[in-house]
Amino acid sequence: MTAAKNPSPFIQSRPSVIDAELPTKTRCGAWSDQYGTYWQADIVGDVSGATWAISLTYNTFAALGLTLPNTFKIVGDHASNYGTGYQDADVLVKNQSFGHGGDWEGTVGATGSFTLASDMRHGSIDVFLPGLSGPLSGIHVSGQWQCD
Repeated sequence: MTAAKNPSPFIQSRPSVIDAELPTKTRCGAWSDQYGTYWQADIVGDVSGATWAISLTYNTFAALGLTLPNTFKIVGDHASNYGTGYQDADVLVKNQSFGHGGDWEGTVGATGSFTLASDMRHGSIDVFLPGLSGPLSGIHVSGQWQCD
């Protein structure tokens, strides 16, 4: 992926719902609810003629004392696909051909990290996602990312 599709302004809500939709916009968002405060970046772009989405997330409820800029280490050592990383930080990927719902591949078995700048709109990533099956088996995501 060399360029993001449909860059959109930062929002004070969730950019997309993981496991319910494939994002259509590249967007960052932050929001709070009764369980904590969250941040998510959805990066959407083409890879070899197919649309892919990368979603970076963290839950600041789990990462008490968070300061920005910060580097989030991804340690995929739990049985679920997300919500299990270091400081509850996750990286997930999905191809549009998988349709809506499920099929996100991510943190389980993943290694690496992503950085988040003070503006919460850009950073870098270097993560290996071993994947669970099919075309998402063994994906290395690295480089700079930006939401808007």
